Amino acid sequence: MALESDAFFSHLRVGPESVLRRKELYEYVTPEALYDVELYENSDGTYYAVAVPRDVERIVVYGSSVCSTAAAAMQSVMDKIHREGVGALFGGPTPSASNTNGPAEKGPADQPAPDGDA
Repeated sequence: MALESDAFFSHLRVGPESVLRRKELYEYVTPEALYDVELYENSDGTYYAVAVPRDVERIVVYGSSVCSTAAAAMQSVMDKIHREGVGALFGGPTPSASNTNGPAEKGPADQPAPDGDA
């Protein structure tokens, strides 16, 4: 279900100084990490998106500016992840990237311990 297809949302009355937002959840899988992406629609017809890598040691929040379309907000966040994702910021695949069920490479957490303990 696309956010932009629901015309009723922009016609709902909200209280004074109140804001109604709708949120959709997505997962964006890269070779380095799995990102939880939230797309927000404001009742005025504007959008923004926020993405956070899942299961990584260092958390980074990627966000778009307020955009006139859902596609522009999502593309902005995906472009930021492509340029500045956890692999680019922290070097290579993260150890937990193998937990994404995506095309991640194996990291140090997937290797046997040096003393032979698994």
